[in-house]
Amino acid sequence: MLSYPSLIPTALERVKVGRKSKAPEWSLTSKSPWVVAILRLFANPESKNLRVLATVSGVILHLFRWAEACPCHGHLDWAQATFDQRRAWERCPMRGRRAPDMVAGVFGDTLEAHLAISAVELLGLLPRGLDAASRAILLRDFERAKDHLRFVFAVRLQHWDQLPCLIFGAAYHDDEISRLCVELGLVEPSEHPRLKLLKTELREEAESYVTGTPLVDLPLLREYIAAMKFIPTAERSIEGEHAKVEGNG
Repeated sequence: MLSYPSLIPTALERVKVGRKSKAPEWSLTSKSPWVVAILRLFANPESKNLRVLATVSGVILHLFRWAEACPCHGHLDWAQATFDQRRAWERCPMRGRRAPDMVAGVFGDTLEAHLAISAVELLGLLPRGLDAASRAILLRDFERAKDHLRFVFAVRLQHWDQLPCLIFGAAYHDDEISRLCVELGLVEPSEHPRLKLLKTELREEAESYVTGTPLVDLPLLREYIAAMKFIPTAERSIEGEHAKVEGNG
Protein backbone atom coordinates (compact mmCIF):
# COMPACT_ATOMS: atom_id res chain seq x y z
CA MET A 1 0.00 0.00 0.00
CA LEU A 2 1.36 3.41 -0.97
CA SER A 3 1.71 6.11 1.64
CA TYR A 4 0.79 9.64 0.65
CA PRO A 5 1.41 12.92 2.47
CA SER A 6 -1.71 14.61 3.77
CA LEU A 7 -3.58 16.63 1.17
CA ILE A 8 -5.29 18.66 3.88
CA PRO A 9 -3.43 21.87 4.84
CA THR A 10 -2.76 22.34 8.51
CA ALA A 11 -4.37 25.15 10.46
CA LEU A 12 -1.06 27.02 10.45
CA GLU A 13 -0.78 26.78 6.67
CA ARG A 14 -4.34 28.11 6.28
CA VAL A 15 -3.52 31.07 8.52
CA LYS A 16 -0.40 31.84 6.48
CA VAL A 17 -2.35 31.82 3.23
CA GLY A 18 -5.00 34.00 4.85
CA ARG A 19 -2.28 36.52 5.74
CA LYS A 20 -1.34 36.95 2.08
CA SER A 21 1.68 34.67 2.34
CA LYS A 22 2.78 32.87 -0.76
CA ALA A 23 0.12 30.36 -1.75
CA PRO A 24 1.06 26.70 -2.30
CA GLU A 25 2.45 26.01 -5.77
CA TRP A 26 0.00 23.97 -7.85
CA SER A 27 1.97 23.63 -11.08
CA LEU A 28 2.35 20.06 -12.30
CA THR A 29 6.11 20.70 -12.49
CA SER A 30 6.20 21.63 -8.81
CA LYS A 31 8.03 19.54 -6.22
CA SER A 32 5.30 20.28 -3.68
CA PRO A 33 4.38 17.12 -1.71
CA TRP A 34 0.71 17.81 -2.49
CA VAL A 35 1.32 17.80 -6.24
CA VAL A 36 3.62 14.77 -6.02
CA ALA A 37 0.98 12.90 -4.03
CA ILE A 38 -1.73 13.65 -6.59
CA LEU A 39 0.49 12.56 -9.47
CA ARG A 40 1.35 9.33 -7.65
CA LEU A 41 -2.33 8.66 -7.05
CA PHE A 42 -3.12 8.95 -10.74
CA ALA A 43 -0.11 6.84 -11.67
CA ASN A 44 -1.38 4.02 -9.46
CA PRO A 45 -3.35 1.45 -11.55
CA GLU A 46 -5.72 1.04 -8.61
CA SER A 47 -6.81 4.68 -8.91
CA LYS A 48 -9.24 4.07 -11.78
CA ASN A 49 -12.23 5.07 -9.62
CA LEU A 50 -10.43 8.27 -8.69
CA ARG A 51 -10.03 9.06 -12.37
CA VAL A 52 -13.77 8.82 -12.88
CA LEU A 53 -14.30 11.12 -9.91
CA ALA A 54 -11.72 13.57 -11.23
CA THR A 55 -13.43 13.64 -14.62
CA VAL A 56 -16.81 14.42 -13.07
CA SER A 57 -15.21 17.05 -10.82
CA GLY A 58 -13.65 18.61 -13.91
CA VAL A 59 -17.10 19.09 -15.43
CA ILE A 60 -18.29 20.85 -12.28
CA LEU A 61 -15.21 23.11 -12.24
CA HIS A 62 -15.87 24.08 -15.86
CA LEU A 63 -19.43 25.02 -14.90
CA PHE A 64 -18.15 27.11 -12.00
CA ARG A 65 -15.85 28.97 -14.39
CA TRP A 66 -18.69 29.54 -16.85
CA ALA A 67 -21.08 30.80 -14.16
CA GLU A 68 -18.51 33.18 -12.69
CA ALA A 69 -17.23 34.46 -16.02
CA CYS A 70 -18.87 37.16 -18.12
CA PRO A 71 -20.82 36.75 -21.36
CA CYS A 72 -18.38 39.04 -23.16
CA HIS A 73 -15.03 37.41 -22.29
CA GLY A 74 -15.86 34.01 -20.86
CA HIS A 75 -15.69 32.30 -24.25
CA LEU A 76 -12.27 33.71 -25.17
CA ASP A 77 -9.05 31.70 -24.99
CA TRP A 78 -7.50 32.87 -21.73
CA ALA A 79 -4.44 30.69 -22.26
CA GLN A 80 -3.46 32.78 -25.29
CA ALA A 81 -4.19 36.13 -23.62
CA THR A 82 -1.55 38.42 -22.18
CA PHE A 83 -1.36 39.10 -18.46
CA ASP A 84 -2.87 42.57 -18.92
CA GLN A 85 -5.73 41.17 -21.00
CA ARG A 86 -6.56 38.58 -18.35
CA ARG A 87 -6.50 41.20 -15.62
CA ALA A 88 -8.87 43.39 -17.65
CA TRP A 89 -11.24 40.49 -18.28
CA GLU A 90 -11.21 39.56 -14.59
CA ARG A 91 -12.39 43.07 -13.76
CA CYS A 92 -15.24 43.06 -16.24
CA PRO A 93 -18.40 44.36 -14.50
CA MET A 94 -20.41 41.63 -16.21
CA ARG A 95 -18.67 38.76 -14.42
CA GLY A 96 -21.13 36.46 -12.70
CA ARG A 97 -24.13 38.09 -14.39
CA ARG A 98 -25.62 35.32 -16.48
CA ALA A 99 -29.37 35.70 -15.96
CA PRO A 100 -30.26 36.06 -19.69
CA ASP A 101 -28.03 33.08 -20.54
CA MET A 102 -29.67 30.96 -17.84
CA VAL A 103 -33.12 31.59 -19.28
CA ALA A 104 -31.93 30.93 -22.83
CA GLY A 105 -30.60 27.49 -21.84
CA VAL A 106 -26.92 28.28 -22.35
CA PHE A 107 -26.01 26.65 -19.03
CA GLY A 108 -27.64 23.38 -20.12
CA ASP A 109 -25.83 23.50 -23.45
CA THR A 110 -22.53 24.14 -21.64
CA LEU A 111 -23.17 21.20 -19.31
CA GLU A 112 -23.87 18.81 -22.19
CA ALA A 113 -20.82 20.01 -24.13
CA HIS A 114 -18.48 19.36 -21.21
CA LEU A 115 -20.07 16.00 -20.44
CA ALA A 116 -19.43 14.90 -24.02
CA ILE A 117 -15.81 16.08 -23.93
CA SER A 118 -15.24 14.51 -20.52
CA ALA A 119 -16.47 11.12 -21.69
CA VAL A 120 -13.74 11.09 -24.34
CA GLU A 121 -11.15 12.31 -21.82
CA LEU A 122 -12.10 9.55 -19.38
CA LEU A 123 -11.42 6.87 -21.97
CA GLY A 124 -7.94 8.28 -22.39
CA LEU A 125 -7.32 8.36 -18.64
CA LEU A 126 -8.21 4.75 -17.91
CA PRO A 127 -5.27 2.33 -17.60
CA ARG A 128 -4.42 0.60 -20.88
CA GLY A 129 -4.36 -2.83 -19.30
CA LEU A 130 -7.81 -2.50 -17.77
CA ASP A 131 -10.02 -5.47 -18.63
CA ALA A 132 -13.26 -4.98 -20.56
CA ALA A 133 -15.52 -5.77 -17.60
CA SER A 134 -13.87 -3.19 -15.34
CA ARG A 135 -13.90 -0.61 -18.12
CA ALA A 136 -17.62 -1.19 -18.64
CA ILE A 137 -18.32 -0.74 -14.92
CA LEU A 138 -16.39 2.54 -14.80
CA LEU A 139 -18.15 3.89 -17.88
CA ARG A 140 -21.48 2.85 -16.37
CA ASP A 141 -20.63 4.74 -13.18
CA PHE A 142 -19.67 7.77 -15.23
CA GLU A 143 -23.01 7.65 -17.07
CA ARG A 144 -24.81 7.48 -13.74
CA ALA A 145 -22.84 10.48 -12.50
CA LYS A 146 -23.81 12.38 -15.66
CA ASP A 147 -27.49 11.55 -15.13
CA HIS A 148 -27.21 12.68 -11.51
CA LEU A 149 -25.71 16.01 -12.54
CA ARG A 150 -28.46 16.55 -15.09
CA PHE A 151 -31.14 15.75 -12.51
CA VAL A 152 -29.68 17.98 -9.79
CA PHE A 153 -29.22 20.96 -12.09
CA ALA A 154 -32.68 20.49 -13.63
CA VAL A 155 -34.28 20.59 -10.18
CA ARG A 156 -32.24 23.46 -8.80
CA LEU A 157 -32.43 25.64 -11.90
CA GLN A 158 -36.04 25.06 -12.90
CA HIS A 159 -37.02 28.54 -11.69
CA TRP A 160 -35.26 29.99 -14.74
CA ASP A 161 -37.94 28.39 -16.92
CA GLN A 162 -40.74 30.10 -15.01
CA LEU A 163 -41.86 33.64 -14.39
CA PRO A 164 -40.85 35.95 -12.83
CA CYS A 165 -37.24 34.75 -13.47
CA LEU A 166 -38.03 33.93 -17.08
CA ILE A 167 -38.45 37.63 -17.83
CA PHE A 168 -34.66 38.02 -17.60
CA GLY A 169 -34.51 36.26 -20.97
CA ALA A 170 -35.72 39.53 -22.47
CA ALA A 171 -32.11 40.73 -22.13
CA TYR A 172 -30.74 37.84 -24.21
CA HIS A 173 -29.06 38.85 -27.46
CA ASP A 174 -31.36 36.71 -29.62
CA ASP A 175 -34.39 38.86 -30.59
CA GLU A 176 -36.71 35.87 -30.92
CA ILE A 177 -36.03 34.66 -27.37
CA SER A 178 -36.15 38.21 -26.05
CA ARG A 179 -39.54 38.94 -27.59
CA LEU A 180 -40.96 35.61 -26.44
CA CYS A 181 -40.00 36.35 -22.82
CA VAL A 182 -41.59 39.81 -23.00
CA GLU A 183 -44.76 38.33 -24.51
CA LEU A 184 -45.00 35.75 -21.72
CA GLY A 185 -44.45 38.47 -19.15
CA LEU A 186 -47.36 40.48 -20.52
CA VAL A 187 -49.86 37.65 -20.07
CA GLU A 188 -48.55 36.41 -16.71
CA PRO A 189 -51.07 37.21 -13.91
CA SER A 190 -48.25 37.57 -11.37
CA GLU A 191 -48.10 40.73 -9.25
CA HIS A 192 -44.30 40.65 -9.08
CA PRO A 193 -43.07 44.30 -9.23
CA ARG A 194 -40.91 43.69 -12.30
CA LEU A 195 -43.76 42.11 -14.22
CA LYS A 196 -46.28 44.64 -12.94
CA LEU A 197 -44.15 47.45 -14.34
CA LEU A 198 -43.99 45.68 -17.69
CA LYS A 199 -47.79 45.28 -17.84
CA THR A 200 -48.60 48.85 -16.81
CA GLU A 201 -46.19 51.68 -17.56
CA LEU A 202 -44.30 49.74 -20.25
CA ARG A 203 -47.21 47.87 -21.83
CA GLU A 204 -47.46 50.02 -24.95
CA GLU A 205 -43.78 49.72 -25.80
CA ALA A 206 -43.72 46.04 -24.80
CA GLU A 207 -46.58 45.20 -27.16
CA SER A 208 -44.85 47.10 -29.95
CA TYR A 209 -41.64 45.18 -29.30
CA VAL A 210 -43.46 41.83 -29.42
CA THR A 211 -44.98 42.72 -32.79
CA GLY A 212 -41.59 43.56 -34.31
CA THR A 213 -40.61 47.12 -33.43
CA PRO A 214 -36.82 47.36 -32.91
CA LEU A 215 -35.79 47.83 -29.30
CA VAL A 216 -33.69 50.84 -30.24
CA ASP A 217 -36.95 52.71 -30.97
CA LEU A 218 -38.41 51.93 -27.54
CA PRO A 219 -36.36 53.91 -24.97
CA LEU A 220 -38.29 52.99 -21.82
CA LEU A 221 -38.39 49.28 -22.59
CA ARG A 222 -34.74 49.35 -23.68
CA GLU A 223 -33.72 50.74 -20.28
CA TYR A 224 -35.92 48.17 -18.51
CA ILE A 225 -34.33 45.29 -20.41
CA ALA A 226 -30.77 46.63 -20.18
CA ALA A 227 -30.96 46.60 -16.38
CA MET A 228 -31.62 42.85 -16.45
CA LYS A 229 -28.17 42.20 -17.89
CA PHE A 230 -26.66 43.28 -14.56
CA ILE A 231 -28.58 40.85 -12.34
CA PRO A 232 -25.95 38.86 -10.36
CA THR A 233 -26.30 35.09 -10.62
CA ALA A 234 -23.04 33.88 -9.02
CA GLU A 235 -22.52 34.58 -5.34
CA ARG A 236 -19.43 32.53 -4.55
CA SER A 237 -17.04 35.47 -4.96
CA ILE A 238 -19.19 37.61 -2.65
CA GLU A 239 -19.62 34.87 -0.07
CA GLY A 240 -15.89 34.19 -0.23
CA GLU A 241 -15.15 37.79 0.78
CA HIS A 242 -17.65 37.48 3.63
CA ALA A 243 -15.87 34.35 4.82
CA LYS A 244 -12.53 36.17 4.84
CA VAL A 245 -13.99 39.02 6.90
CA GLU A 246 -15.56 36.65 9.41
CA GLY A 247 -12.42 34.49 9.57
CA ASN A 248 -10.18 37.47 10.30
CA GLY A 249 -12.63 38.79 12.86
